Amino acid sequence: TVKAQADERASQARETIAAAKERLGKGDPEAEKEIKSAEELLHLAEKERDLTVKIGIGLNTDICCVGNMGSDQRFDYSVLGDGVNLASRLEGQSKTYGVPVVIGEDTKKQASDYACIELDLIQVKGQTRPTRIFGLLGDQAAASTGEFVAYQKRHDELLLAYRAQKWDEASTISKECRDLCGDWGSVGLYDLLDERIQEYRVNPPGDEEGNWDGVYVATSK
Repeated sequence: TVKAQADERASQARETIAAAKERLGKGDPEAEKEIKSAEELLHLAEKERDLTVKIGIGLNTDICCVGNMGSDQRFDYSVLGDGVNLASRLEGQSKTYGVPVVIGEDTKKQASDYACIELDLIQVKGQTRPTRIFGLLGDQAAASTGEFVAYQKRHDELLLAYRAQKWDEASTISKECRDLCGDWGSVGLYDLLDERIQEYRVNPPGDEEGNWDGVYVATSK
């Protein structure tokens, strides 16, 4: 792990400093330079130890082609299919939506008792049809808590207002969701929705008559 590697480098730096100080006491002219360099490395290792590594995960369920594929020039075990491509796109959207795990609609159906919230109805890059995506925030135990149930209910009401283009109502509920989502790590989602709400106030989505299906077309992977 990052922490273990940083601890090992810090330990080596301390050993170097101790040995160099002993040599410095014996008049070694190079020892002072070694001490300075080792102290700098120790400082970097201690900073690195406190770094938080974040990853995004995309999960999707679909029928795919899985197995050994290729030719004599290139042969490998792989997986192909639209569902695979969508899983890759969902992974990329985890950063956009501010949640660590993004799952597709079919995956959500098979994990209906987990703590999930709907994130968006989105047309990801490379796909022609929109798909409903969800954020996986916790397990079955988390899903059954009163705190999550209340948060999920208010979040669903936010999406209803958002898709109905009721921007004032959506903005108000978004603020409430920020207070309710603290334990679920999804506050970044409301940064995104607030930005969209502000943009849509100025440039309404949909056609000239104001009709909008609620689909967001992603421009990045």
